Amino acid sequence: MRKKLLMIMLIIMVIFIVACSAKTDQEFSEANDEVIETTGQKEDLSIVGEDTLVLENNKVERYVDFFELTKSEIIDVMDEDAQYDETGSLVFKKMGVEISIGSIGVSSEVVTKITFTTKDIDFNGVNVGSSVEEFTNAFKNEIRSGENYKFFQYNEDLILRIEYNNSGEDRGIVTKTELMNPME
Repeated sequence: MRKKLLMIMLIIMVIFIVACSAKTDQEFSEANDEVIETTGQKEDLSIVGEDTLVLENNKVERYVDFFELTKSEIIDVMDEDAQYDETGSLVFKKMGVEISIGSIGVSSEVVTKITFTTKDIDFNGVNVGSSVEEFTNAFKNEIRSGENYKFFQYNEDLILRIEYNNSGEDRGIVTKTELMNPME
């Protein structure tokens, strides 16, 4: 009798958990659709607590894998329709991302550079709008610098270039970041 009672309680708990999780998935889907409508961008959302949503995938690491993708694969992956500039780069204005396509060695149509003008992308805790000092502290491997730019070794394959204001009120504030394939 005791085993039957435990089995019934277990079944009820499983049903309860499945029912709660289904409601959470539906709420998650509705919240994600709302974000797409208001921002034009599809972001992955995580539920923290009962009613708190956190945007995920706003880190630069999301874009590092793009150096391995083709132009059509990138267009499929991005959350907005691409526009093209005069050089043929893919421009995603709402996301503040521009992806340059070129040739490296015998490979054609590969990503050579990704430019970020949005403040929404996290680079090791800093972003566009942060100071040059903050970037220097976050990326210690400075390769070279110029009048209004610095290059850092991002990882063994990529270089991070930051551009910043060199005068005026916003002196020393980063205005643009680029991940570059040094093989270009």
